[in-house]
Parts: sequence; structure tokens; C-alpha cells
Amino acid sequence: MARQILIVDLVHLFLANQKSELAPSSYKWYANYLLPLARKHGPLAVSKITPTLIDRWAAAWPDASQHSAARTVVRVCNWGVAQHLLTASPLRGYRKPSPTRRGHTLTPAQYVLCVKHSRGPLRDVVKFLYHTGCRPQELRAIERRWITGQKIVFPLSKSKGGKKRRVVYLDGMACAIITRLARQNHTGPLFRNSHGHCWTKNSLGLAFQRLRRRAGIIKLCAYQFRHSYITRLLERGVDVATVAAVSGNSPAMVLDVYNHVAANENRLLAIIRGAG
Repeated sequence: MARQILIVDLVHLFLANQKSELAPSSYKWYANYLLPLARKHGPLAVSKITPTLIDRWAAAWPDASQHSAARTVVRVCNWGVAQHLLTASPLRGYRKPSPTRRGHTLTPAQYVLCVKHSRGPLRDVVKFLYHTGCRPQELRAIERRWITGQKIVFPLSKSKGGKKRRVVYLDGMACAIITRLARQNHTGPLFRNSHGHCWTKNSLGLAFQRLRRRAGIIKLCAYQFRHSYITRLLERGVDVATVAAVSGNSPAMVLDVYNHVAANENRLLAIIRGAG
């Protein structure tokens, strides 16, 4: 009987279970993919899911979302096995669509352009994101009371997932920015716009749209700085476990999303030459 559980039922059981376990943004992320799956293939038994079916379903999403769409289905099936709702995942061994890079890394020259064309407080944002790899939403929330030496320790309520405190490590540049902003703003978020207001998701997005036009960098967005930071660490040969700890990801997530770095032939050849 366990094999005959329907997709719609498994999806709703998963979302109901995870609502209290995940941060609201993470829950919304899963629901964004899974609810359309339930609407389209809900009456189908989970045991009837095939890689071809998921490939076709994921193909209906924009290129940048296809990998994530497929990943959520794999996650739900694995959860079903762990909860003894399924005897086995129908997607065991399934190769998800490759994650697209979305042109998400910035070259050093592009970073220089971003700094050059940033105006007012946005320049601090650009530099801090590039030097720490923190998420834009994390930057918008940082408060003086969370600063501990050369790191920022977020409270659990502000940490992604809500289970482990997020720690952002500061290099010299980031530390200088935080120290200066902490002297200016004793309470509330440290990063503020030219009007002295806290950055919102919308205001920061608009600021980066304007920066994109001035710098002439196609599809520039705040999250690119995080992708660039993680990619730089991997390209320098920093191990995945360390990259995961520094970026606030899981090792599995780093391997899943940034496998293009590991597969870079020039980098692998350089490592082999160095080992010789």
C-alpha cells in the first residue's frame, strides 16, 4: 500500500511536516515547485514517477529553475522513504538537470566596475557582498549587537533554516566597513541607503538595476556576489566542507550547485601539474 501513495498526498504531507521545520523563505521555495507538481501530476502514484516524467516537468520551468525543480522532487521522495511512506524512491540514481550558471560569477574587472559605478552607501554593499559572500537578505539584517570580533553571528531567528546560527566571517575590507557602520548606527540594521533608511529587498534590487546599467554588466544582481565568492574559494582549492561552513550552505548543496567548478578541466590540469 505504501507504494500507492499519490503525488498530491506526498507533497502535502511533506509541506505540512516541513512548515514548522523550515524558515518561511525555505518553505516558500519548496512550495513554489511542489504545489505545481501536485496540480499537474497529483493523481499519479508516486511509484509511477520516472526520470523522463520529471525531466519533462522540469523543462517547463525557466532554464535557471529546472535543476531546483527536479531537486525538490528528489528531496520529497527521499523524505517519503525516511518516513516509511515509500519502500524506495522512484528517483534513486536519477541525474538531475545540470544547474545553469546564469552568468553568475563576476570577474575581477567587473567587480572594479561595480565599485567604480556604485554611488553612496551602495558602494559599501557591493564591497561587503564581494568580500564575505553573505546573502543579500543577510546583509540587510545585520545589526551592531551581532558583531563578535571578526565575524557576525546571527541569532537563530535570523539564520536560514533556523536550526544553526549563521556566521559571516570578515576579512580586512569587510571588517573596516562593519566597524565604520557600527559607529554610525547603534541600533537596527547597519546597512542603510542614502536617505538613512534600511535597505529593503525592493530598494536593493532597484539599486542594482541602476548599477547594472551604469556598469554595463548584463543581468547583474546582488546575489551574483555570493556566487562569485563561493566560486573563488573553490577555484583556489578550498575544500568543500570549509566552503560550506563559510558560506552557510551544506556540503551537498555546494557540490550540487557548484559542480561546474570541480569539473573545470583547466583547474584540474593545474592541480595535477602542481602535484607532480
